[in-house]
Amino acid sequence: MSYVEIRAENKLKNKNEPRTRRINKRGEIISENQYRLNMARKEHKKHVKDLLAQAIVHKTLDLERNRQVEIKSKLEEIAKIELVRRVRVSYI
Repeated sequence: MSYVEIRAENKLKNKNEPRTRRINKRGEIISENQYRLNMARKEHKKHVKDLLAQAIVHKTLDLERNRQVEIKSKLEEIAKIELVRRVRVSYI
């Protein structure tokens, strides 16, 4: 048999065989198209969940960074006030 004949034979086999079917939890047969659609939905849902988790982490980090900046600025302000107070006391 030549390579071309083997390929033609395989193509005929594949056309005659029914597509792969899946069975859901309720015992119903799911077509290949429905199975692919369900898998695409699951993958999309997982992707959206990951993006949401990432967004939450980034937002939390931004809030923490802003909180730290506010604390630092308040401490600097307190340090300046204290410096002014010391200078005033030293001149009196």
